[in-house]
Parts: sequence; C-alpha cells; structure tokens
Amino acid sequence: MATDCCGRRGTHRQCHPDLLDPLRAAARLWPLFPPVIGEVLPESVAATAGIESGDRILAVDGYAVRGFEDFQRYVATSPERQVAVELERDGASQTLTLVPEAVDVEDRFGNNQRIGRIGVTRDVSETDVTLYRPGPLEAIGMTVQEIRFIIQRTAAFLGDFFVGRGDVEQLGGPVKVAKVSGEVATLGIVALINLMALLSLNIGIFNLLPVPMLDGGHLLYYLIEAVRGRPLSMRTQEIGFRFGFALVMGLMVFTLFNDTVFAHFGILR
Repeated sequence: MATDCCGRRGTHRQCHPDLLDPLRAAARLWPLFPPVIGEVLPESVAATAGIESGDRILAVDGYAVRGFEDFQRYVATSPERQVAVELERDGASQTLTLVPEAVDVEDRFGNNQRIGRIGVTRDVSETDVTLYRPGPLEAIGMTVQEIRFIIQRTAAFLGDFFVGRGDVEQLGGPVKVAKVSGEVATLGIVALINLMALLSLNIGIFNLLPVPMLDGGHLLYYLIEAVRGRPLSMRTQEIGFRFGFALVMGLMVFTLFNDTVFAHFGILR
C-alpha cells in the first residue's frame, strides 16, 4: 500500500487540509505512520528541493512532525507558500526550503480544496503502524501547537489576498458554515466539537483585525491614543467606524453571494 504527501498513488486517500485532521490529537489513541519518505517523484518540487528517499521528516516550519500525516497536513495547507522542512538523513539533521505547488482536489464531501503538493510518497505496511498515546503534559503541548498552527495558517490565508494568491472559493459565510457543519456532524460528536472550536478560534482572529467596528479596531484607536497622547477626534473615529461597518457588511454580503449565487453559476471559480 502507498500513501502520499501530494503525489498520488496506491490508495485513494485525499491529501488535503481537512478540518478534521486535528481531531486525532483529541483521541486517546491513534495509529501513527513513520514520517519517512518512500519515493520522490521525478521533476517534482521535492526533487528540486533535494529531498531524497529514506529521509525522515522532523519538522515543518518549526512544527514537530510525529507521523507522516502531520507532514501531509503541513504541506497541504501551504500552497505556493515557502516552507522550511527539517529532516534527518544518514544520522545528520538538515533544513531544506521549498514551495509546494497549488492543485485543486475534492475532499470526502465533494468540496473543492486548494492544497499544496510536493510530489513524494510513503510506502507503508501494517508493521509500520504504531499506536500512539500522548501523556497529559504532552497533550497540552500538542494543543498549544495546534492552536498556533491554526492561527498561523489563518493569517497566511488572509495574507494571500494581499499578494494576489487568495482563492475566493475558500471564503465562506453562514451558508457555507451550515453546510460544513452538516457534513462534519455525520462524522460524530467529536468532529462537530472540533469544528466548533475551530470556528470560534477563526472568529476570534477575525475580530482582532485592525478594522473599526471590530475589537481590533478599538485596540488600534487605543494604540494611536497612546502614541499621540490624546484620542482621535470624534469626527475621525466616526469616519473610521463608518468605513469599518461598510467593510464588514460588504464582506458579509460577498460571502453570502459567494456561497449561493456565485457557487451556483460558477462565478469567480
């Protein structure tokens, strides 16, 4: 059997930034595949970067890699973004940088996902699989790392729109949230709780953006007041709030149309 990190062979397992991948951290016990490269596809991103068969992946962008699926997820959530891969080869550690190519795939529910792919595979057998159970302190550390990962990837996703790499199809509003919630609910209560936590974290990140009308906008006003020694005039603050309100409402209307009309007619797809 073969499983891949953004190459495709053997089993038909999608390599995409599935929202449910972090769920395994919530489980007490789960199968773990060693993060060892089986094959590097010719002329792929990995081959160009210098990754070789037999390399053991240690970390990606500072995030520890415990199993091959960790490597898959870190790469898949970084399309067209440079990542640093720390690996072990012949007992020596080294770090390589690469930029996963962006490809479009379908997830298990038939939704389009834009993921990163580098072109490596990993051959596994049943004897390679180990059952991993983190201790209480390690579980806390894994939770902190997961939150850091979600925040960093969310910030990178938003940043893509400022450099022309953003994919509007990945933006969603209440309609998409309801659709995804229904899909995730079919996978069980643990998956649904994980999605709730993920949505709460993303809403919190959005609320901290420096846009008037949001909490981040208030913090921006406080910062300006601290620097100037006095608050902005009421007129200036009112203009800022109106701008922020228009921006937030415009985004809400856009996501609503993006989830319904645009999705139906294939606009911006």
